[in-house]
Amino acid sequence: MEDVAMAGPGRYVGDVTEGITRVEDLPKAKVSKRRRSYPRRRCPECGRSAYRLRTVVRRLHDLGDPISGRPQDIELTYSQHHCLGCGL
Repeated sequence: MEDVAMAGPGRYVGDVTEGITRVEDLPKAKVSKRRRSYPRRRCPECGRSAYRLRTVVRRLHDLGDPISGRPQDIELTYSQHHCLGCGL
């Protein structure tokens, strides 16, 4: 009988961080910046132009690629808008 090794997503990959006891020794996260900030957007309620009220930055943590052993942080910048027509 032929020995068939598993390939692809079912393949076991060892944890590169195993045995690390200090946080400083862990691999640094890869930071990926995304921007969804607009000066004006159309109001979903009344359709008028809504101006940007504020800009918010949010950091999302992802485990990243298990093969490279580096986590990934996604830094998302997005805008929140206010419509003068309907108050949304």
